[in-house]
Amino acid sequence: MRTLPLLFVATLAVSTVAHAGDPRGMLSMCRDDARTALRRIRERGRAEGASLLRTVDEVCIRGKMAPEMRGLPGYEEVVRDYEEARRLSQAAVDSVAATSPGGDAQSVRARWEARPKRCQNTLDWDAALGIKREASWSNPSRIGGNQPIAPGSLAFGMFSQNSAPRESSPYIGPDDHLVRLACGYDVGGVDPSAARRPRPWDGALPDGDPRWLFTRALQKGMADPARATLYRLSLGFHCYDATAWKVPAFYRAYLHCDEANDKTVPTPEEVGAAAEAVFPGRSWEKANLVFAAQRALEARKRVDAAFLEAEARSPRMKALFRDSADAARREHAEFLVRYEAELRTLAPMTAEALRPGAHEQMPADCAETLLTLRSRLEAELQPKDAEGVRFLRGGHSLGFQLTEALAACYLVRGDVARAELESMSLLKSSRRVTEEEKVFYARLDAQMQARRDLPTQEQRQQAIPNWESLEELPQVPLTQSASSALITQVRGMEASTLLIGSVESMPAVVVSKRESPEGVWITVKKFTNSYRELECQDTRELLHFSVVGRTLKPVFRQECRNVGPVKKQTLQAQPVLLSKEEASLVKQGMQLEVLVTSNEPADSVLVNLWKKQGKKEALVVDGIRLR
Repeated sequence: MRTLPLLFVATLAVSTVAHAGDPRGMLSMCRDDARTALRRIRERGRAEGASLLRTVDEVCIRGKMAPEMRGLPGYEEVVRDYEEARRLSQAAVDSVAATSPGGDAQSVRARWEARPKRCQNTLDWDAALGIKREASWSNPSRIGGNQPIAPGSLAFGMFSQNSAPRESSPYIGPDDHLVRLACGYDVGGVDPSAARRPRPWDGALPDGDPRWLFTRALQKGMADPARATLYRLSLGFHCYDATAWKVPAFYRAYLHCDEANDKTVPTPEEVGAAAEAVFPGRSWEKANLVFAAQRALEARKRVDAAFLEAEARSPRMKALFRDSADAARREHAEFLVRYEAELRTLAPMTAEALRPGAHEQMPADCAETLLTLRSRLEAELQPKDAEGVRFLRGGHSLGFQLTEALAACYLVRGDVARAELESMSLLKSSRRVTEEEKVFYARLDAQMQARRDLPTQEQRQQAIPNWESLEELPQVPLTQSASSALITQVRGMEASTLLIGSVESMPAVVVSKRESPEGVWITVKKFTNSYRELECQDTRELLHFSVVGRTLKPVFRQECRNVGPVKKQTLQAQPVLLSKEEASLVKQGMQLEVLVTSNEPADSVLVNLWKKQGKKEALVVDGIRLR
């Protein structure tokens, strides 16, 4: 007959006695189990008595019959042996945990198994900080990136043995990844499973990646000096020791790490002092962070050497990514100095324009302030043609910011036509305002130039060995996305606009002007056109597919021909109402285009103005008077 394990026999006996409701029999069994657990820990070590000690705790100390046993003679022996067994067990844990990280596999595993309870479960970590939350699946706390149940609580899943959460979530931030690192997860020499698993990160840098999270936190100054030191360590560790590098394929990710950490990883001494400030009295966390700093420094030397060698072998790759970015940074530094005063005024309005919502924090005099700044820039740039206006409104970094802020300003003030005009200008340019954006587009421009210079895939791969890993359309910076969201917001306004004079067969050529209390009414010329009806049919030649929702729709080439008699029609664009300042530029015989809000004739803006019919000799382009 197979012998049952001693622990199972003891537990079975305790359960049977408990079921029978016999406190004295229960006490006898508890006394034997507590004594046995203590003897095993003393003679054979903590691991041998841990399970039985846990049974004594759950049944004899905190169980349902514990209150009845406390008044019986002999219960004090159970408590005495239990407390002594706990003391010896904790002393063994503390002894192992106090050892330095590293060593052979057995030492690493022993230290890992002795890690503090707070580093085993996110609920226990919060409890150690005094944060209480329910450990219930019906009330999850930050599961899958849900909103935290309490400020400062740790994201669920940060102590997963497999890997850190990879999804992007507004509720998983740099502090969550810092705690995971401090507790030793993914650190070789601390976490025994780190040696068996692939490194968690690769050459891709999605939004939720800690290498991005720590970069943004450092750029925005989100931490005090001590925590910032640990952020720099965490960035360096995830970049160099926790990334499965492929040289030269991951060159772009390498440059992100090299540039984001200002080319340094904090020393173990700096990390030790910072850990003491951020995690006071936490020797486990401090030892792990110092050890991670040592590993990050060593890994960085290896990674740097490998990529510097790759740069030497492939100067075109270096020129595309590193040199173009360095030039963009120099240009941005000069820009910040040259327009320091303007940027200081503009900064809060830019932040408000990029903030999701109604932009209600825009100052009441935003339009006047912004137009004054634009006038200064206009005087400097002296736009003489459409290209000059495009550069003023969107090609120049300061000009783009002014246009962007004006779009939000007019949106808040309810000036629909002017908000629409500003957003139309934004659509014609890329946002190259921040250093990150300028570096992004400098590299993208260099990549496009490489496509033109090296027409074949073989030529590109030979000159730029990481070419295959490049995305044709890489992810734009977050500020670019925020600016695009503002454009969408403006163009999604309930009030619609109409560009009077934009139809080729119905140009707006000025006939007369008439002043009114609201402004000046402009009446335009009538035109008579001859035309015949068009009849079109699809051929069987497939041109492309269009996407409607999630469905592909084939688009075929059409053949068209004129049919029926010649017809005539008389067309006239509707009168438009301009401000007196705009109308002062308009004279009889000139051609114009005016953006008007439907059912609100006073909500209009002069977009384009030409001296002569046929769009000849432009005076105003996109609302800007040419110099």
